[in-house]
Amino acid sequence: MDWLCYFAREWDRPRQAWEDVYILPRGEPELDQALWLTINALGELEDSANYWQGVDFRRAQASLAGRDFRIDATEMLVRTRDFDRAELLHWTAIWLCEIGLIVDSLVEADRATFRGKAYHADQRDLLEAKAAGASDIDLAIDRHGMRLATEFGLSKVPAVKKLDKPKPT
Repeated sequence: MDWLCYFAREWDRPRQAWEDVYILPRGEPELDQALWLTINALGELEDSANYWQGVDFRRAQASLAGRDFRIDATEMLVRTRDFDRAELLHWTAIWLCEIGLIVDSLVEADRATFRGKAYHADQRDLLEAKAAGASDIDLAIDRHGMRLATEFGLSKVPAVKKLDKPKPT
């Protein structure tokens, strides 16, 4: 089967330590939602950018049990410091095969292909529209909203007005 994937974050450097990956089978427009996978690089204990700290790093390393990767549902930990886009495609293909799907090809697609089928693609569209001054879109900042604005590097995220509590009558 041929697959399409979308990386949720803008890559501001050539290598990343983690990524959210959305996956769709090519030519299946009736599919409502893309598969969502998070791939984390184990990194190095000394790596200051590594979010595994001390004991957690050792626990994560031990969880690999000598293998190059560990899969826990839609989370994948890989034994590498970080990865580039080609390596990320490779790990994504391994995940698909490990869950029993056939991979003939896997190619990166643009955000428009995943519109309406991938949470982060839709959130990014909303954030960019709001940052550009669109007034007809109500952006509901949920528990991920502010983090998404930071991840996507949007500098003009509008303030969200808090609603006043109703006054007792």
